[in-house]
Amino acid sequence: MTVSQWKQNRFYPYYPGLEVDVLDVVGIAVSGQTKLKNVRNTYKDE
Repeated sequence: MTVSQWKQNRFYPYYPGLEVDVLDVVGIAVSGQTKLKNVRNTYKDE
């Protein structure tokens, strides 16, 4: 699942009207095409 898919399917239905950024381990917002498993992996390495 990508970040964009997660936002559409899991975040926006429960928090309408709000925006969210998904951050990697260094605090940088990742793009919508980034796969969530890749974001999680940045945290595992720390």
